Amino acid sequence: MLKGTRILGALFTAVVFCRAVTVFADDAKTDAARHFEAGVSAFEHRRYAEAGEQFEAAYRAAPAYAVLFNIGQVNVILGRSVQAVAAFEKYLAEGGSAIPAGRRAQVEQELERQRARIGSLALEVEPEGAQLRIDGRVIGQSPTPEPVRLASGRHVIETSLAGYVTDVREVEIAPGSAATLAIGLAPAAAAQSPAPVPPSTAISEAGPATDARPAIAASPAAQTESARTAPLEPDAARESGPSAQRIAGYSLMGFGLASAIVGGVVAGAAAGQAHDAEDRASHPRDPAEWESASSDFESAKDRNQTGWIVAGAGAAALAGGLVLVLTARTPEHDRKQGLGLWLDDSTAGVWVQRRW
Repeated sequence: MLKGTRILGALFTAVVFCRAVTVFADDAKTDAARHFEAGVSAFEHRRYAEAGEQFEAAYRAAPAYAVLFNIGQVNVILGRSVQAVAAFEKYLAEGGSAIPAGRRAQVEQELERQRARIGSLALEVEPEGAQLRIDGRVIGQSPTPEPVRLASGRHVIETSLAGYVTDVREVEIAPGSAATLAIGLAPAAAAQSPAPVPPSTAISEAGPATDARPAIAASPAAQTESARTAPLEPDAARESGPSAQRIAGYSLMGFGLASAIVGGVVAGAAAGQAHDAEDRASHPRDPAEWESASSDFESAKDRNQTGWIVAGAGAAALAGGLVLVLTARTPEHDRKQGLGLWLDDSTAGVWVQRRW
């Protein structure tokens, strides 16, 4: 999170916390008032997660709709778009006509911005009654009453039910999308039953017929070589030049390095622009200048996040290319080290070779 969260913070403390006097004025010693003041203090010291927890505790102790606005704003700063949308929608519903028109317009504008960053996922699970987890958090049982809101990006969906095999899969949620995921759980008994033996490998209890033996038996060395699916030494045809795997690895490393550099440059430049916008918003001459600075900051923040995403993807590609290069088979005349896998009918393993 960039330092420019102070732009939102300035608006937050100036517009929202002044309402604390009216929210809990009847009894300043209530638990709700205590949690609310603790939330204000945590926010002023930029402990945003703690501030959100205190505001939620205040709302649970005394459900005052005005506190929902605070909860929504804290979630915006923390990048929790799903929680921010839920808090703002509840704020508008519970506040109703008591919310000033200007504040309602502000919240509706923020809602539109946050909804563009999330999608929905409808889960259709058979049989019903399965426990549903998303990213490790239990969300209930199937069927769900309505689609689940999720932040854009990758999520892990886990479905479990007694007597059935647990289903775990990853889904990619696009911003503003409405997707449906159908899951059919397999009975555990069916999954545990032994797989049928293929006819070609079935062995009769009476033993093989004597006339089925080949006229010329293969030598032990030939039998071992035919059973091995990944020979330890390179084939002669592969010793004439670099392998396709090594070429792909070098290409992926080059692409990853370039992406990491470009992403880092973009992220760094955007961070500087966000800092400049933050400075302008801290001492605005008029509302128009504050709006312009806020818009510049949001744009710079998005570019900064994009830059880091590109840089991260580049680093991952660089690492993947390095793995391909290190595990590629090399010609015998210049091989000094190697790493590979081997597998035969009954055993499997990893081989490592090093020469000095």
